[in-house]
Amino acid sequence: MTEQHGQRYCIKFCQKLGDTQVETIPKIQQAFGDDAMSNSRIKEWYNRFKDGRHLVQIFVGKHNIPVVRQAPYSPDMAPCDFRLFPNLKMPLKGTRFESREDIVRNAKARLITIPKDAFQKCFQQWRKRWEKCVHYQGDYFEGH
Repeated sequence: MTEQHGQRYCIKFCQKLGDTQVETIPKIQQAFGDDAMSNSRIKEWYNRFKDGRHLVQIFVGKHNIPVVRQAPYSPDMAPCDFRLFPNLKMPLKGTRFESREDIVRNAKARLITIPKDAFQKCFQQWRKRWEKCVHYQGDYFEGH
């Protein structure tokens, strides 16, 4: 299965570089030899990537699962601007941790010290910000 994923990555890479199906097939065959997918499977995956179809989209389509599109990432709507993350990271800045668990333990200890109303204020500010983004229809604006 991992070999199949590797071939898919290579097919997607070729497609993104602008290679045609005809150019992609021999590259996959050269790279993977006897383990290479069949020509028809390479073409199938090439077309999926070309059309923007991915495994999740295919699964969702097969099972009639409704999809709600999310807005593209907008730095105007990033919640880290609203003092929550600075309150978390500033006391930890410059500290060297021995392990991942040590980082998690220290971050949790710091989170506990942040008052509940600071979390509420963060989300209230975030909500005001995204309402502003909607009002300006995604156009750039300054100020909070």
